Amino acid sequence: MLIGAWIAPPHQLENLKSNFNTLEQYRLIKEAGINTIYGLYETPEKEPVEVLKAISYAKEVGISYLVRDPRIEHTTSSEQLNLQTKSYLKEAAGILVYDEPGIEQYKRLNTLYNDFKTLYPDKLFYVNLMPLHANQNQLYWGAWRGAEEALEEVDALRYYKDYIKALKLPYLSYDFYPFEGEFPSIRSDYFEQLKLIYELTKEASLIPICFIQTCSFNTHVRIPNKTEVLWQVNTSLAYGTKGIQYFTYFLPENNHLEQFKGAIINHEGKRTPLYEAVKDINQWVNQIGRYLIDAEVIEINHTEDVIKTTLNHKGETYLFYCNASLVKRMTYQSNINESIISQNQATPGALITLEPGEAILIKRSET
Repeated sequence: MLIGAWIAPPHQLENLKSNFNTLEQYRLIKEAGINTIYGLYETPEKEPVEVLKAISYAKEVGISYLVRDPRIEHTTSSEQLNLQTKSYLKEAAGILVYDEPGIEQYKRLNTLYNDFKTLYPDKLFYVNLMPLHANQNQLYWGAWRGAEEALEEVDALRYYKDYIKALKLPYLSYDFYPFEGEFPSIRSDYFEQLKLIYELTKEASLIPICFIQTCSFNTHVRIPNKTEVLWQVNTSLAYGTKGIQYFTYFLPENNHLEQFKGAIINHEGKRTPLYEAVKDINQWVNQIGRYLIDAEVIEINHTEDVIKTTLNHKGETYLFYCNASLVKRMTYQSNINESIISQNQATPGALITLEPGEAILIKRSET
């Protein structure tokens, strides 16, 4: 199962004290249980040596690296695409092509993808979509051109459906950051987002992938705690998500639109309080991921603070039971014939307590 993170440790930047594009930093990524890291600051056009270093460090520790190459969206032929990418894509896992496009970019992205998969059938062509609460101008032009007036009416449903129809990618990746205001408030449309992506990807047989918030990037957005990170992961998995991505791993530099706080690694290259939390959570994801990754979701039953997801895994029935509350404990009465996979030791037949955000995976017995 994909456990990705944005962004990779950067090379020497103007506002950072050191070069963090080092083998030591990549060992920290591996230790945290992250298996794919996404580049941002190092690009093949401006810092080709740093890109190749990052790829080699990722390979040495046994993780995948996605290259950010802003030139890609402007290529006009397969030959030009090959010329720009051949120096690094043999070893890299793929490229970050576009973050939060609008429907106006889909036709262009489809042309790029067709050229790309001919050249690199085994590499990842990565596009990430906006959340459903993006405004119409953003859904049309893309996140960073949202001040321009949309030329057509477009809502979130059309935005996602047009992506599925136009690009023919095997996955749908999107971001949604739910923690605004004071704890324990969340955006009211969080579960609407999960439900919509589940339904669309199930119908189209796509792999749903989501981002997990680990930082603050604006005054109204809070830094999540361990419970909130776990809550995002388990509620997403309960709605059929097949891969997670952390936003962010290394704390980005501030800009005129966003002021970043929190994350997993800070500007000094040190672990934040969320590092150990994410490490523990990723162990849990790996523990259950081998069941969830190829399981078919049969039914999702979400009532108040409990999500019960019935799964079929290789002909056997499983139940993913998730405490969807940020503040309440829940209990599950298991029976002696059930096999329980949990973050804590659980005895079949016992009354199992689930802390806020926790979940268990239960193998149902036929007897």
